[in-house]
Amino acid sequence: MVHSKLMIVDNRILRVGSANLNNRSMGADSECDLIFEAASGQHRNFIASVRRRLIAHFCGLDELTITQNEDRLFALLDDVSRADGAKTLREVESSVLTSTLATMVQPVADPERPLHLERAASRMWSTKTLMGIASITVALFGLTMAWSYTPLSDFTDAPHISAYLSAYSQSIWGPLFAIAAFVAGGLVVFPVLVLIAATAAALGPWLGFITAMAGVLLSAFILFAIGRDSADNASSSCSADVQRASRNALWARGF
Repeated sequence: MVHSKLMIVDNRILRVGSANLNNRSMGADSECDLIFEAASGQHRNFIASVRRRLIAHFCGLDELTITQNEDRLFALLDDVSRADGAKTLREVESSVLTSTLATMVQPVADPERPLHLERAASRMWSTKTLMGIASITVALFGLTMAWSYTPLSDFTDAPHISAYLSAYSQSIWGPLFAIAAFVAGGLVVFPVLVLIAATAAALGPWLGFITAMAGVLLSAFILFAIGRDSADNASSSCSADVQRASRNALWARGF
């Protein structure tokens, strides 16, 4: 992935514009570029002059110096770097952290294939999607009402939960049982504040806080994993023929 707004090819093509030289700009985003293609020796000399002036500008040199050293350009650039002048080209430093961050943002910042944003937007409010949203909303509302206005409300009493956990407060299994309760509660939309209060009362402030934090994080991670897996399965259901047709349509339009 190269963040660059300008490209010069063999002193024959000069491109400048908003697009970067990466998959996202070339295949997904809307860009505006100007390309100048040399049709004569004069044009090629002009493009070569632009290239030399740019190199000279970023290295603190002049165009004549670049022209005189064109046959040993890389050696000249190394000499300038070793001189440690006000302007010079520096090697891009890479570390484990930057490599890890690059790997994490790669799918979004530089996807290998077009993002098909128009198709995703057109499907966003389909009948199937609206029915799914309505079903989830009704289910969540029903569970909320069940924990509040049915006999299940007896289980949302913090002292009741605390008394159950207190039976294991002196056991090494106590925190594990509490964490398991958070995970199970997350799956059935159990009031998390009740679990936090009960855990703190049963296990004490410090151990209760650590256990509740672990339970909340584990529950959130499991629910996220379930949702992500469901989304991946839904995306993979699209046939390869449809994906190929969409990609070909974008290519035909110059994307």
